[in-house]
Amino acid sequence: MNTKSSNSHLWSKLDDRDYRKAFLIGQFKRMVPFQIQILRKQRGWSQEQLAEASGLTQGVISRAEDPDYGNLTINTVLRIANGLDVAFIGKFAPYGELEDWFGGLSEKMYVPSFDEENAIRQGKLIRKAGALRATEGNNPSQIDVNGKIDRNISDSVDRLGPALQGDRQRAA
Repeated sequence: MNTKSSNSHLWSKLDDRDYRKAFLIGQFKRMVPFQIQILRKQRGWSQEQLAEASGLTQGVISRAEDPDYGNLTINTVLRIANGLDVAFIGKFAPYGELEDWFGGLSEKMYVPSFDEENAIRQGKLIRKAGALRATEGNNPSQIDVNGKIDRNISDSVDRLGPALQGDRQRAA
C-alpha cells in the first residue's frame, strides 16, 4: 500500500470527506459492472452464456454490466462470480489501498477461472500478456505460489511495467 503522496491527484481529492463518500459509491457502482463485462468478454461469452452459467437471466446480466443501473445486489454479484468461476472479494480497506487498486485498473485486467489458476499453479499453463497458453515441455509457470517472480520471466515483467504505469496515469 502506498502512503499519502503529494504526487497523487486522486489522493489530494480524497482529502475532502464528501468527495471520498461520492468517489467510493461511484467507483463501486462503476467498477463492478466494468469488471463483469471485461471478464465475460475475455471468455468470449455472450450475456446469455454468462446468465446460464450464473443461474440468472440475460436481463440481469445486462443490468449488472450497466454502471448506471445502481441497484446491483451482492447476491447477484456472487452468483455472477460463481458463473465466472472466480472469487469476489468485498472487503473494508484503507483509502491508500483503494488508490493503489484504482490506479491499477485496466481493460487488460485478467482474472483466471479456478481451473485456469489451478493449472497455472501446477505449471500446466503460463499466463502471458493477458492470455493463457499451454506450456511446452518443462517451462516454468510465471506464477510462483510463494509470490516470487521466476527469473525466466523477469524480462516479460519488465516490459509490462511501462504499460501499467500508463494505465495508472490515465486513471488519475
